[in-house]
Amino acid sequence: MALLPELQFRSLSTRLAVLYAGLFAGVLLAVSALFSISVQEIARVQVARQLVASGAVYDRLWQQRTRQMQDAAQLLARDFGFREASATGDSATAASALANLKGRLHANLAVVISADGRVIGIEQPALRRDIARLWDALDSGQMSGVAAIGGRTRQVAAAPIMAPTLTGWIVFASDIDARELRGLEKLSAIPLHAGVIVSAGPGRWRDAADGSLLAGDVAAPVADSLDKHEAFNASIGGTASIGFAKSLPAMVAGDRAALLLSYSRAEALAAYRPVQWA
Repeated sequence: MALLPELQFRSLSTRLAVLYAGLFAGVLLAVSALFSISVQEIARVQVARQLVASGAVYDRLWQQRTRQMQDAAQLLARDFGFREASATGDSATAASALANLKGRLHANLAVVISADGRVIGIEQPALRRDIARLWDALDSGQMSGVAAIGGRTRQVAAAPIMAPTLTGWIVFASDIDARELRGLEKLSAIPLHAGVIVSAGPGRWRDAADGSLLAGDVAAPVADSLDKHEAFNASIGGTASIGFAKSLPAMVAGDRAALLLSYSRAEALAAYRPVQWA
């Protein structure tokens, strides 16, 4: 039977030449396919390592910022005048000291939560209610984490006020905003995208910056990444991406927050494709 019925080969050598040419073309196609798969896997592994490394960098920045706010809170909590104002209910003096330190720390909020649950240093009712929710965490000894305050996701750090018994806690809070996340992106070796996501119910996550819900097909890979500490493939923000999620501590029981790092798969393939094939 002829390999190509439409063509009539007059010699065996011609037929063999066509056969070997076809086999050679098939081998090249197979090698090309394997090479493409290999490049994709190399890109995925390299990007995953970079995302994990960037997550570790953010961890150190987070801890550094937390220590900075806690050190300031502890320094103020040890001040005799502040402790006296706190113990005697002199809210005006306490609020003045908090405002001064808040400006030096570039924090967005600075308050005192008294041992009996009163919030000193801020007047807006909505903010006072959200801050009061931190009492249980503080009472259990948790002095830092993420909390939703005034409709914004914030990094919180606190220190107890002892005069000499516990009279309350100094609490500082800073917005987890776009400026901070863009700074993290600049520290990475690859042009990744960084965002903070917070739990919006079982199996649901929302962007802390704009409140938008993550697509349903992203929630499951995010949960796996948090559990297994591994990168994943998913469409994030409408772009096929390699992602990595890292848990952030939450102040309020039941809340969850995470850092979500992602990198476009198309950019990854372009970046890690060998030069000779570019």
